Amino acid sequence: MNEISDFNLTQVPHSEQTHLVYDGKYFLLSKVKKDHRWEIVKTIQEKEKNNPVCIRSLQKEFEIGSQLQHHGIVHYYSYNKANSQLVREFINGTTWLDFFENNTRENLRIKKYVKELIEIIKYLHINGTYHMDIKSENILVTHATKQIKLIDFGHAEQSNSTLTVGGTKLYQPITENGKGFHDVYALGKLLEMTSQISDIHNKRWLQKIANHCTQANSNTKNAIQLSFFLEKKYRRIKKVRIFIFTAIVSLTLLLSFYLTNTTEEKSKINTNNIVTTFDKEKVILKNTELPFQKEFIEKNRKKTGKMLKNTEFLTANDTIIIYEKSKNFGPEFEKEYFQYNLEQSTYAIYSRLLEKYDNIWQEISVNWTDSIQKSNAKQLFDKQIMMSLKPYQHYL
Repeated sequence: MNEISDFNLTQVPHSEQTHLVYDGKYFLLSKVKKDHRWEIVKTIQEKEKNNPVCIRSLQKEFEIGSQLQHHGIVHYYSYNKANSQLVREFINGTTWLDFFENNTRENLRIKKYVKELIEIIKYLHINGTYHMDIKSENILVTHATKQIKLIDFGHAEQSNSTLTVGGTKLYQPITENGKGFHDVYALGKLLEMTSQISDIHNKRWLQKIANHCTQANSNTKNAIQLSFFLEKKYRRIKKVRIFIFTAIVSLTLLLSFYLTNTTEEKSKINTNNIVTTFDKEKVILKNTELPFQKEFIEKNRKKTGKMLKNTEFLTANDTIIIYEKSKNFGPEFEKEYFQYNLEQSTYAIYSRLLEKYDNIWQEISVNWTDSIQKSNAKQLFDKQIMMSLKPYQHYL
């Protein structure tokens, strides 16, 4: 059912406007405007007015739908038992498959929409509710905000009810494996059809999730387990990417350090007395008797008006010690975040790790007896910790 189809306008008394939306075998759906707000009114067809199955279905839809409070689920307003009439929110949008077939730009964000849809179904399953009719026609994407809305709970079941097979045959699993799996399987069939849209992005990603959802022997019995499976998979991929990124950065730093040493060696300057770079911060090595060192001090004096002292210099060995002791802060923070974030706050994890690295600093600070050198070393140590944490700051 597409709620935005064009129909002939019919004037109704009491300043109401009505559009016929759906004329089915058992139910009639109309779009009605009351007090400047459009609503969907669902009523039983005249010839089925006394059909107890239809009456119970409409009543059950309202009972289940009105209990759900989620921005991605249609809102139910009222149910008139005397007239067997249900009133719910009108969604100004288009169906899932139509949306992606006609919005090429949005195809780039298909992962975002799939994750949002899974979260909506996950909300249902957490609250013991199962839609039992997940399909393109029952998933609308709003025109104004591009927000997903799940509609039509006419076949919905709750965990304490007896399973009755309903919904659309194309989306039904061959073998019953629980109400939760019924929704997961239907989601898989929907994603399978989505992946067949000609210009859709991430086809392989959609097909992999679809295959996982539709496996008859799948351990994924509901959307809660599906969400956990995908989160675990993404986390593993992210760790691999972080490892590769860290390895590339480390190799780049080592290569830069090696090339700098090689260049200075060709100039016949002792490699223990060169100017090198560490994460874009210049580190001047300790030997004020060298001509280039004196030249640097003089240039700095003319530029800043300050005279550098011999004690302000750190050696290459100093910087290596600082880097090696501080570089693991970020990876350790991510590891502890995933291990303890359900039991402890992010702030507690971060504070505990800072305390650990403060103890590490106390151990290595004996390398510098001069107070100014130690202060400079501490500043570089703290900077390296922040540099190490940069790829993981989104967890904070």
